[in-house]
Amino acid sequence: MKLCLADRLGIYVDAVYANIAQHNGTTLLFTSIMYTIQIYADFAGYSLMAIGSGRLLGIELQTNFIRPYFAKTVTDFWRRWHISLTTWFRDYIYFPLGGNRCSKARWILNTMIVFTVSGLWHGAAYTFIIWGAMHGACMVIERIIYGDKIKNVADGFSMANLLRWMMTFAIVNFAWIFFRVSDLRDVKMIFNKLFTEPGSPFVDTNIFLMAFIAMAIVFIYDFIEEKRLNIHLLSSRFMAVRYATVVLLVVYILAFGVLNGGSFIYFQF
Repeated sequence: MKLCLADRLGIYVDAVYANIAQHNGTTLLFTSIMYTIQIYADFAGYSLMAIGSGRLLGIELQTNFIRPYFAKTVTDFWRRWHISLTTWFRDYIYFPLGGNRCSKARWILNTMIVFTVSGLWHGAAYTFIIWGAMHGACMVIERIIYGDKIKNVADGFSMANLLRWMMTFAIVNFAWIFFRVSDLRDVKMIFNKLFTEPGSPFVDTNIFLMAFIAMAIVFIYDFIEEKRLNIHLLSSRFMAVRYATVVLLVVYILAFGVLNGGSFIYFQF
């Protein structure tokens, strides 16, 4: 997740965002999607490394990501994304403010405060504050639309769920633009180009060919976990399957991983 996907996509994302004025809206849209994948692979990979290192020492750390891009609402996304941080904000800011055990107006205020503060926590920049406020506003709107049913949006495949997933992914994806680009003028340029400058996307074939396998592995693994399918190569009852899977993964990482010591996105926070 970190070396073969996040860091590989990071080469492309950094190159495009370093020269926003030189790229058209289609390229910037594609780049925003790539960053959406990059930040998940980077954050979740970083967390899994910590969890694995902890287990080597006999320490059980909590799961930090539960397949967030399978979420069908923004509310569901935040039950799945960066759980250690959201749990902290819930326990030490949301609950002391009154949580949802208060009037609807106060609950709306509490929600907006928590998400605005979560944006500010990432950095003293308007873009982070807007990112947090966008998520807070979406959660408020969803609660107004769904009411208490927001906790039990139906599982399974349906056209309604497909539309919910697409809308949630689009919202999260566009919000990440504010998270990634620190200058509001650049953000304005990106959104302006998205709607006024279509064109052929700039694609680095080498980067995407090398990242595609990692992307496929992560997607298939998350899909198996999400659907609770009993398919696990690393814990197969056949020893040959387990060893072959480990060897193939190690070879793939050494052959296609970015091994120059790239930093973690979250280290800046």
